[in-house]
Amino acid sequence: MATSTERTAKLEASIEAQAKKLAELKAKKAKIDARGRYKEKAEERKKETRRLVLLGAFLKSRMDASEETKAKNMTGLDGFLKRPEERALFDLPVNS
Repeated sequence: MATSTERTAKLEASIEAQAKKLAELKAKKAKIDARGRYKEKAEERKKETRRLVLLGAFLKSRMDASEETKAKNMTGLDGFLKRPEERALFDLPVNS
């Protein structure tokens, strides 16, 4: 029959093993959660990009249909765009 000390040692070893297993499972859960958050963010970025593309297509169709609308939007873009490479895309002069 095992002594009290042996039983205690055995229980301590079991507790340590369970604690290690718990830590491993928590790490695995954290990794799965992080992957899920990454996928959600990636999906939201895709949706936002799609919205912007559609908005741009809509705005372009309006600008193509009306010179007045085009002039108003170009004036707005002139004030909005700051970087030279962006301004060049719309044939706007580069501000110095």
